[in-house]
Amino acid sequence: MPLRWLQFNYAYQMVQAALAGQGVVLARLPMVAESLANGDLVEPLPGLRMESPHAYWLIVGPRSAQRAEIEAFCDWLKAQAKATRASIGEVPDIDRVAQRD
Repeated sequence: MPLRWLQFNYAYQMVQAALAGQGVVLARLPMVAESLANGDLVEPLPGLRMESPHAYWLIVGPRSAQRAEIEAFCDWLKAQAKATRASIGEVPDIDRVAQRD
């Protein structure tokens, strides 16, 4: 057992510690994709990425869906999600995913 170790409460802190050369971190790909792409972080086991069953859902109430600012925000959020998936090499067709059983 090491005499000292680092402990963090937030994923962002763990990633920052890894970027500072303080150790290895297990992180979600969207958090580190840019750092991996520009060489600031190295993926030590690239063939062993784990799939995650976690997902985010955008849910809008029926009355709110008609408001222009809500529609604009939803469009922006979906565009950001699409850009993130593209940057990490995961680009499912959002329309097909939304229509799954």
